[in-house]
Amino acid sequence: MIQAVIFSMDRPLQLDLLLSSIQLYGGNRYFNISVLYAASSPEFEIGYSKLKKKFPQVSWVLEESFPSRVDFPMHSFYWHNFYWWLRYKTSRRVRSKFRKQLIEITERSAERYIMFLTDDSMFYRTIHVPPRVLDIIETSHRHSSFSLRHGTNIFGGNYQRDKDMLQWNVYRNQPHPEWNYPFSVDGHIYNKDFMIRALKKVAFKNPNSLEGNLCCYIREKKYLSDIYSNETSSLVGFELNRVQNMNNNHNLGISGSYLNSLFGAGYTMQIEFDEHQNKLFRPDKFRVNASREDSCINIVTIN
Repeated sequence: MIQAVIFSMDRPLQLDLLLSSIQLYGGNRYFNISVLYAASSPEFEIGYSKLKKKFPQVSWVLEESFPSRVDFPMHSFYWHNFYWWLRYKTSRRVRSKFRKQLIEITERSAERYIMFLTDDSMFYRTIHVPPRVLDIIETSHRHSSFSLRHGTNIFGGNYQRDKDMLQWNVYRNQPHPEWNYPFSVDGHIYNKDFMIRALKKVAFKNPNSLEGNLCCYIREKKYLSDIYSNETSSLVGFELNRVQNMNNNHNLGISGSYLNSLFGAGYTMQIEFDEHQNKLFRPDKFRVNASREDSCINIVTIN
């Protein structure tokens, strides 16, 4: 089994789609799922309560928040922690125990492997993790990982075939950003013990700073150089809205409160895209619908 940690904030409807897709495409045979979630209002908390009843097999961990306070990066003597703290005002204050809780979830896990997911992604085809790649990650834990979001269908890769898998080095001749990122919170499987050590080295306070800062550390050390994947990707992501204030991601600005109200009214989300034509982890053409027995609502269509 693989410990899968899903990060979620104010997105019950989208998280429902991700969890349902894991069930639909066979993820339950691989993943022991924990959701580390935050709700900014009672309405969102009601949405998550509904999800807890629908997915009782999931371990639900509420992110503990508190009034903003200064946090000096004494986690380790990694020099970038102090650089970020001095240069970026947003790095100096924290509002939750996100870092502490994530490390606790990881340390408590009995699994030997770990994967992170975000609530704006979904699986769209059968999930397959070759046993051979887990052996590779076990024996080469500082240098190897497995991606469920890559495949020959994704544009820009410079890879080779290794029996039933693709393999590439992120630090060698990978000009396209889809292929040169050594750490991702979107569907990459890592050795858990290696990841615990890396998490304790780096300062972070939410999923965005986790990905950016840990990637910086891993790239600096030239860790996780070799990534493997299946022939075809099985995970995609959709930036429908923004729930953080660190990065101006290219989201569509769809109201999270509106989506949550649909979930409360009994709707589920469907996202349609041409999986045979798509060449990106985040498809550029898709349709988002919400449906229940008596109605179907088109939320957005991107052509």
